[in-house]
Amino acid sequence: MVIYHNSIEKLEKTLNSFLSIPWNKKLYVIDNSENNNLEKVFKGYPEVQYYFVGKNLGFGKGHNYILDKIDKDSAFHLILNPDIYFEPNVTIGLMEYARHNLNVGIIAPLVFFPDGTLQHSFRRYPNPFDLIIRRIPFIKALFHNKYEKNQYFHKELNAPFAVDSVMGCFQLFRTNTFKLIKGFDERYFMYMEDIDICKKVTETGLDVVLHPGEKIVHHLEKGSAKSFKLFKIHLESAIKYFKKWGW
Repeated sequence: MVIYHNSIEKLEKTLNSFLSIPWNKKLYVIDNSENNNLEKVFKGYPEVQYYFVGKNLGFGKGHNYILDKIDKDSAFHLILNPDIYFEPNVTIGLMEYARHNLNVGIIAPLVFFPDGTLQHSFRRYPNPFDLIIRRIPFIKALFHNKYEKNQYFHKELNAPFAVDSVMGCFQLFRTNTFKLIKGFDERYFMYMEDIDICKKVTETGLDVVLHPGEKIVHHLEKGSAKSFKLFKIHLESAIKYFKKWGW
């Protein structure tokens, strides 16, 4: 889990969700905040290892901070945002599916907003025009069929299936896969790194799988739609992505 700043209430809910997982587990907390005020939330839990970095490393580099610390005996590695809530059985369902399907490199649940509406957290690999469609309402209306296809709108959500990418708020990796691909590409400071890492996994011959039978709640901020600074970072990441994988 990488945190920058967050409400105590959200962090405690995420922590409680993690602690409810009925497996042997360890939570690595990478605090990219300017101070360690949030450390008190995680004190007293033997399953938690807290690292205060003291500067903003970015999403991918933050998660890679513990790449060499991941237990060699660990079967799975969960990328988890500090604004996620889920029931204990979610991880059981995802891990059991992966154990019986060895082609799975990443598996993720359905993601919902706190009000119960579905987040389209699974998408096809984008091209530049796809990102424009998502951003500009009247263009989205003109190319509605293309937008829906890219978002898997017409896919029946009644059984696990392979997708191109899943959102980075909750990505469950086989640990050996995460280590094999050396984690996230640290050239992305923020945004697009979750799509990039899904691409890296599929390049190894493994699948990225959405499991619609499992569900979590995510407080999606949509920061780059509200802040010009974050929009600029998103744009820079998109350019890096397309330069790497093709336009």
